[in-house]
Amino acid sequence: MNNDQSVTLDERIAHYVHASRGSKERALLLALNAGFDFKAVVLAMGDEGVRVSFQCILNGWVDRGAITEAGRAWLQQGAEA
Repeated sequence: MNNDQSVTLDERIAHYVHASRGSKERALLLALNAGFDFKAVVLAMGDEGVRVSFQCILNGWVDRGAITEAGRAWLQQGAEA
């Protein structure tokens, strides 16, 4: 991934975090749902990336680097609120 794409991903992650009222778990799921690579998203989240990804895995929202149906349901629940 070159720097131009990395900046774009960082900006997109920042947008997802803002759109989800600061929930980095929701931002990770939004990025995965949009088709971004798990590792790239976690790295773009910086120091928080590992903690956030671990929390999403524990909650059953992410499995093997992909969003699960439970993760999509959780996103949908938040969208309807």
